[in-house]
Amino acid sequence: MLFILPKKKIPLGLSRKLSLLIEHVGENEEIRNCYDAVIIGGGIVGTAIARALKNSLPNCKAILIEKEGLLGKHQSSHNSGVIHAGIYYKPESLKAKLCVRGVDLITKYCDENKIPYRNYGKLIIATDPTEIHSLKRLYERGTENGVKELKLVESIEEIRRIEPKCKGFLAIWSPKTGNVDWSVVTESFGEDFRKAGGYVLLNHEVKRIKSSGYSVYPILIKCNENLFLKSKYAILCGGLHSGKLSELIQEDADGSHISNSKIMISMRVEYQLLKNESISTNVYAVPDLSLPFLGVHLSPQLDGSVLLGPSAVPAYQIEGYSDSDINITYLSKTLSSPGFQNLTKKYFSQGVEQLKRACCSGYQIKEVQKLVNISEENVVPGPTAVQAQYINEDGSFTDDFVFEFFQGEGIRTRIINCRFLPSPAATSSLAIAEYVCENVIERLK
Repeated sequence: MLFILPKKKIPLGLSRKLSLLIEHVGENEEIRNCYDAVIIGGGIVGTAIARALKNSLPNCKAILIEKEGLLGKHQSSHNSGVIHAGIYYKPESLKAKLCVRGVDLITKYCDENKIPYRNYGKLIIATDPTEIHSLKRLYERGTENGVKELKLVESIEEIRRIEPKCKGFLAIWSPKTGNVDWSVVTESFGEDFRKAGGYVLLNHEVKRIKSSGYSVYPILIKCNENLFLKSKYAILCGGLHSGKLSELIQEDADGSHISNSKIMISMRVEYQLLKNESISTNVYAVPDLSLPFLGVHLSPQLDGSVLLGPSAVPAYQIEGYSDSDINITYLSKTLSSPGFQNLTKKYFSQGVEQLKRACCSGYQIKEVQKLVNISEENVVPGPTAVQAQYINEDGSFTDDFVFEFFQGEGIRTRIINCRFLPSPAATSSLAIAEYVCENVIERLK
């Protein structure tokens, strides 16, 4: 049976649990279950795009499809909760542009919608003289990207005036970095979309995307066993399942599709929690600029706890939150791919370092203790997340957002594929929604 959230107002939290029968438009069988736009994926990016689409085109008949029973179940609710300022990303990259734009949009949105967040700020600290060059390069990046109020803190005395427990020689101070519960933001976006007249379809997994043979609504989307939707356009926001979802796109009725030499892999990210001690700001190590990771850090949470870590190792399935989450098909495909094999060779030493952190909590704590004075006895196991990484055939990481706008032939000329949107996608979500909607609104008009 097809379930959908109703148009009438319900409490925000209730949207996680309730769904009602979908309304058919008219009695004509040809237009039943037909939409102007279908958004696939109910994470923070999918809900932001759905919301922006309905705000821009109130008469657009749009539906958001999510395979889980609630919005934002995976990456959007399993993260460090940081509102990034835009320091790390290469100038002129999409990450840089959309993050710097996004941080202003998201803080304004939270203010207007009374969503709790805190501007804890961020220190990125060089704890060894060999890191000073990389730190200054980061500062130059952030300045070029237009990050507001960024400054170099050039003595341990200045650093400790911001956070007394910190160590180090030199630091970047970003007062505009904040912290928020991204799952609350995601749910609020979904509620905005529903209140604007959009449909939210939960508990439905997309099984196939192919040509409908119908000129007005050329895209046919099969969900679950017996539900078929037709649409003029589709926007794919697959998150962890981006690779799998892309493979479901069939060009023709014969099932042909486009292959891709890149591979999407899932990384299991494990945090620890600091209890009974407080940290007043986000504290980050200087990252390895050759990798798209931010390095070890501490992030204060709105509930008073502090996230510590993380470690990151390949997961055993797409949603592999533990060692027992194993999918042989996924593992076989991943391990046999040239991209993964080249990745292990290219970054062998870094991989060993991550394994040490994952296998030995004490090792990770010692890494954090280079940044701040904390007691090991106050560190306890924390949450686990799964994050997607897009690997090139040569084993290198894709280090920017990847969008595919109406690429290819057949129904692909009607599809926007948000192929790879890692951190800072949450911070950038409203800016991403603007960027995507610019490419589809004129067509829908």
